[in-house]
Amino acid sequence: MASAISGSGVNGALNVTVTSDLSETAIVYLRKNASLPPTSTNTITIDGKGFKLTSTGNDAALILDGISYVTLKNLTIEKKTTSLDQKGIQFMNNAQYNTIDKCNIEFASLASGTTSSASGGAYIVFSQSATTMASAGTAPAGSYNTVQNCTMKTTNSNSPGPYAAIYDYGSSSWSSSTPSNNTIKGNTIENFYYFGIYNYYTNGEQYINNDISRANATSNNAYSATYLMYSYYTRSTNRSTMYEGNNFHDLPYKNATSSYSSTVYGIYAYYNYGTAANNFKLKDNTFQNIECGSTSYFGYCYYNYYANYDGNTVRNWNSNGTSSYLYGWYMYYQYNDHTFKNNVITECNTKYYTYFVYCYYGDKKIFTNNKITNNTTAQGSTGYTYCFYIYYPSSSAVNIFEDNVLDSNDFGCYVYGTYLYYWNGKYNRNRITNNRIYNPTYGSPYGYIYSMYIYYFFNLQCNNNLVANNLGYYGVLGLYCYSGNSGSYKAEFNQNTIKIDGKKSSYAVPLRLRFIRLSLLPSKG
Repeated sequence: MASAISGSGVNGALNVTVTSDLSETAIVYLRKNASLPPTSTNTITIDGKGFKLTSTGNDAALILDGISYVTLKNLTIEKKTTSLDQKGIQFMNNAQYNTIDKCNIEFASLASGTTSSASGGAYIVFSQSATTMASAGTAPAGSYNTVQNCTMKTTNSNSPGPYAAIYDYGSSSWSSSTPSNNTIKGNTIENFYYFGIYNYYTNGEQYINNDISRANATSNNAYSATYLMYSYYTRSTNRSTMYEGNNFHDLPYKNATSSYSSTVYGIYAYYNYGTAANNFKLKDNTFQNIECGSTSYFGYCYYNYYANYDGNTVRNWNSNGTSSYLYGWYMYYQYNDHTFKNNVITECNTKYYTYFVYCYYGDKKIFTNNKITNNTTAQGSTGYTYCFYIYYPSSSAVNIFEDNVLDSNDFGCYVYGTYLYYWNGKYNRNRITNNRIYNPTYGSPYGYIYSMYIYYFFNLQCNNNLVANNLGYYGVLGLYCYSGNSGSYKAEFNQNTIKIDGKKSSYAVPLRLRFIRLSLLPSKG
């Protein structure tokens, strides 16, 4: 069938129904016929009817090679070889407008030790070489393709999984201006060794509503540094590069109690170029039941443009190293409008220094409606906690920090609820309540809670904030502001409520303000 399509082409819509299991020792190619290629009306639909294609050779089981308008559905593809270089389905030579739907891709005999190089294989691959995953040409390997509702897993006992679940490899020669616009959505991925999603030099790729875990593993045989998502030098020409609604969970394996991955990245996002019309988006993703033994990041985000972090939830992310930092959302030099809103961090645990949200330099900041609740930090150590750490955003922009909540957290030592440094803009309607310094596994917990710490600000509007029922071991400072910046700047403080019970603290200060060459507007409350 594949050779007939490639050799003769099609002159009308073609429907193929698989009637039995198949076994192949070589790659099955679906190639475009130059004279009679498939079109939007002369489509090819292959219905696997639940039957199995078993591939016992190296490389991919099936390659869509330059062909378009093919739908493959209801087929199980089983890779059955101990070779590391295994692939399920591959797109190459700009295969376009194809759909892979409701297929199972199973690696049945993957070697026990998976390499940390790209020769370790993947379930879905976009690459210009049939033998090398890390290969790109002057055009996309595939564009406008959809992979949806598929299950990708290993079936041999406690397999480490392939190098990556999805491996999408492009090039700077085309990605800066040519959309690839592939969509990966609604899939279930149950094992990988190094990367869940690997997205490299592409344009407009979207990963939506996928469930990604290591559910097939029963021990930590993943690579020491694990990336749930890797997004590198992407563009958004006519639609956003987007990661939306994905559920990442159970790393390094379900109910792990020891032997954790050393370093974990929820997403590694480096030089992603969004636009004002098409932001680079991380939206409504969930990261839960993540165990790590050393430094970890919810998001390690460097030099992104028009970045929009919206509605993501981190739950039960546990940093178990007694001398390891948790950097949480680590956002470094985010350019143009940088939006961080509706995100939740809850039920997470750390044992050392903790930054839940770390934002360093960059352009305008819009931080609204975020919640950090019911977490436990720096247990068994004297590590500091910074819940919101925002350092020197653009002083020419009106930055916004509004309607954020910090509630019912236990901090092991000194804590800064909000730490804003060289801030220019609005700080309104935030709530910092019911937090305490508590560290039962350390001899004598100590430290202050700096609820609202705003240092070296320029213009500041600070209204309608609530600070109440926080308990520091030495004391609680409700609002601590200092500015020594020269210039004609104004500060406004209206209708803030600060309630502190200092009975259990040796030093409790509701309000401390210090201004140098600054105009303070009259307060109304």
